[in-house]
Amino acid sequence: MAGETTLTVVGNLTDEGSQIARRVTAFWASVSPANDNGCRLWDGYTEDGYGRFWWDGRMVGAHELALTFATGEQRLPHLDTCHGCNVPLCCEPTHLRFDTRAGNMADMARRGPPTQGHPPDRRGRADDPRPALCRRTPGGPG
Repeated sequence: MAGETTLTVVGNLTDEGSQIARRVTAFWASVSPANDNGCRLWDGYTEDGYGRFWWDGRMVGAHELALTFATGEQRLPHLDTCHGCNVPLCCEPTHLRFDTRAGNMADMARRGPPTQGHPPDRRGRADDPRPALCRRTPGGPG
């Protein structure tokens, strides 16, 4: 019929595949829309200033998973997941890359200390893009 959309199934979505799809969806639900800097900040569990997500039986950096889910690449054990934006909570794949520890340290030295991904001049304003934790902690980050 005219105007109908045809869906072709090219494989079977197994129970395992369905579970993975749900987990990936849950992951992206914890990533905010892009802020003024283009950063998509992690809104889920954090540890040591970085987002963490339970994946494949272990806690994994949210930024590492964002890059893996977006590109299909997996981080090799000798590489770091690096933020080109200098924002540890950022999960925007275009801001991330896998690189050596030396490359990551050189970038960090050139850029200076990490930022929280938000301009400090928006504190207290209704359009404050900072994560809720930053907004409600007196004297907190950012």
